[in-house]
Amino acid sequence: MVHSTMLAGTFALFALAGVNAGPCHPSPSITTTAVSTSIAATETLSLSVSAIESATTTNAAESETETVIVAEIGTTTTIAVTTTETEATAAATTTTAAQEEPEPMCDDLFSPYTAAGVSSYQLLCGQIGVGARVVGEADFSVTSYQECLDACSLISSCWGVNYHNSQFTCTMWSQVNSFYDDVDYSTSKRMSF
Repeated sequence: MVHSTMLAGTFALFALAGVNAGPCHPSPSITTTAVSTSIAATETLSLSVSAIESATTTNAAESETETVIVAEIGTTTTIAVTTTETEATAAATTTTAAQEEPEPMCDDLFSPYTAAGVSSYQLLCGQIGVGARVVGEADFSVTSYQECLDACSLISSCWGVNYHNSQFTCTMWSQVNSFYDDVDYSTSKRMSF
């Protein structure tokens, strides 16, 4: 009987240990509770012996002595319960990785745009210059539209650029015959040096 009571008490302790918050009181931290229980039982035996003697005489020649020994054996069980409760609380934190800002596209910039602090460009978003006389390498890789404009500003014979918006390629040109609508490109004409 003692063991089932102890077991029920231990389960109740575990059930109540995890209750920190309810729907009206959300918990801002994470709490972990560890409970360890050790049970030590000590039994003590005690022996009590008593003798009862009674003498009965029926005649002078005979005497009868009757001895009754009564032995009581009692058992005393002592149970010591030691409960250790350890609670650790950690604040709930959320970590978000810093996201890089996307490079501005043609539509994010203002026309006229000044590149590398020197040259001004008329921005033609969603257009491509065709029949261009290429300066330097055609379709070289850049990280942004602004980098393409900065590269053109460093070359005196560059009068404009065609920038491919999704492939991040740049073509510099010294002259162009005409401009056509093409949403994959952004084009710029140099206005000043």
